Formats: sequence, structure tokens, C-alpha cells
Amino acid sequence: MFARCGVALPKVEETLVQEVLIALAKLSQIDEDARSYDEELRDLPVTVAEMSANVATLEAAFEAEREQHQEAQDVRQAHREDMVSRQDSLARARTKANQASNVREMTAAEREVDTNRRLIREREEDASKLDTALEVAAQSLKDHEDKLAAFRTMFEESKKQAEDRIAEVEAMRAKVIKGRDEIVAVIPDRVVARYERVREHKGSGVCLIETPTCICHMAVGAQMFNDLQRGSDIHQCRSCSRYLVWAGWLPQADDSAESADASATESSAPEATVAEAHS
Repeated sequence: MFARCGVALPKVEETLVQEVLIALAKLSQIDEDARSYDEELRDLPVTVAEMSANVATLEAAFEAEREQHQEAQDVRQAHREDMVSRQDSLARARTKANQASNVREMTAAEREVDTNRRLIREREEDASKLDTALEVAAQSLKDHEDKLAAFRTMFEESKKQAEDRIAEVEAMRAKVIKGRDEIVAVIPDRVVARYERVREHKGSGVCLIETPTCICHMAVGAQMFNDLQRGSDIHQCRSCSRYLVWAGWLPQADDSAESADASATESSAPEATVAEAHS
């Protein structure tokens, strides 16, 4: 029967234990060979997405900077218009002063002249500072626009390289996993489900045993170790839940079913079917 920590696993009718062991060994080897491809296929889209997000962030920052620059230009234009208005007011005030018929009108006109002169001077100072700031901002905007364009080009090139690499990796992975479905078909569904769950969390679903120790460093009992070598039961590690398979079964994975049966007979391994038990 299939066992884990003394607990029987589900019944699998008319399936030789050795066949399941060989299938698990082959499945583990295929998945191990494909793991680097799986990781690359997982990571490449993430890298492209991160670069795309960076481009979007730079574009948003550039747009905000451009809007700020436009607002500063609008302020500068308002200053120009205000200075023209003040120059007109100054001219009118001078006309009033020239046309004053008494001291009171003269005083009022001169006060208006002084006020407009002061405001014009202040606007000129502000305009000078703003012009300097606008020149610096315009250069900064140009630099950032050039950098953004370069980054966009780099992103498009990297994206194309990533797409080409994904296609290449998918093709290599397809070769590696060829025949995997046929191997899975030999293994009971519940065993496959457990295998996949463990593989998802641990990186591998099978530990090929050569010594009485699991890959997680959990010791394997003497009786279980004998069972693994004989191929009479299928066990899971009591610590990491990986399926434990005697490494000697792996070389047989490429042999025919008849060769596997013959090898099992020579080593006195029973061709026992899985006994009915509850999971």
C-alpha cells in the first residue's frame, strides 16, 4: 500500500507500485530539468512589467514637470502684461502731474507716479529672477525629455529581447517536458495532486533516496528504507511531505515496462498492487 507516517494513502487499482515509483522518478527528473525554464518564464514577464512601470513613472514625472514649467511661463506672461499695464498707468500719472492745476492734484499725481515706478521695478526684478529660473527649468526639461526618450528606446529593445527569449525558453521547455503527460497518467490522481502541492511549496515533490536521509535532513527509518529499496510501498517524508523514491529506480525510468519488471524480480521486489486503504 501507499504509506506516509504509517497512514495508508488512497487505493489505486491494478497499478504496480514499481510503475508508480518509476513514473514519480521520471516526473521528478523532468520537472527538475524544466525548473530553470519555469523560473525564467516566470521572471521575464515580471522584469518587463517592472520596466514598463518605470517608464510610466518617468512619463508621469516628466508630464508633471512640463506642466509646472508651463505654469511658470504663464506667470511670466502675466508679469509682462502687468508691466505693460503699469507703464500705461505711469504714463497717465505723469500726464496728470503735468496737467495739475493745484498743489493737491500735483501731490496726488506724483504719489501715483512713485507707486507705479516702484511696482514696475519690483515686477522687473521678479521677471529677471523668473527668466533665470525658466531657463534652468527649460534645460532640465530638455535633459529629462532626452533621458525619457532613451529609456523608452531601451525598454522597447529589452521588451523585444525578453519576448524573443520567452519564445526560445518555451521551445526548450517543450522539449524537456515532452512525454510528461503520459508519465502523469501512470500515477494515481491523488498522488499527482499531493506531488504538485509539495512541489509548489518546496520546489520539488520527490526526494531520490540513496541514503536513509531525506533532502530535508529527516532520517528515514530502517523499515521504510528497506521498503523504498524493494519498491513495495510508496512513502512520503514525515517532515517535508516529499515522496521518497529509491534512486535506483531512476535508471529504470528509460527502460521498457518488461525490463523494469525483470529487474524487480531479480531483486526480489514484489509486484504488489496497492491495497485498498483510506487517505
